[in-house]
Amino acid sequence: MKTVKKILVLILQTAMLSLNIQAQRNNTKGNVVLKGKVYVLASKRLHDFELPYNTTITIDNITDKQTCDFQAKSDGSFKVKLHEGKVYMLYVEKDGYVTKGILIDTSGANNEYKYKIFTDIILKKEGLADYAPNYAVACLIHDNQHENFQQVQCHNAISP
Repeated sequence: MKTVKKILVLILQTAMLSLNIQAQRNNTKGNVVLKGKVYVLASKRLHDFELPYNTTITIDNITDKQTCDFQAKSDGSFKVKLHEGKVYMLYVEKDGYVTKGILIDTSGANNEYKYKIFTDIILKKEGLADYAPNYAVACLIHDNQHENFQQVQCHNAISP
């Protein structure tokens, strides 16, 4: 009888584990994964890049009025999951450099798909930047016809 109970417990635990795995898979459906790398330009020379230590990435969820921030890795890379049906403003900042913003609109993204967006971001030293601080320099929106994200011109700059 003890052997039968052990087998039933084992079967029950296995079933619960597979349910948890299935739930995790369903939770990742529809996510928009943004991967990027930050480069910092220290002078007017185009290839004078420095390592982007202490670079802060701020994600402002405009739709839900929530904000979170984190540090990019020492090589400048970062990864963040965004949700469909939201509008985000991504800010990249580092002391001594002009903050850069990118608007990301996931409205219309299909929750049955997993999207990946890749971007390189170049921060320029104060006095060398040719972009306005804290405004969107690029807008990434979901293209329903092609089921992907495209960069478009920002018509209405957004600032904090």
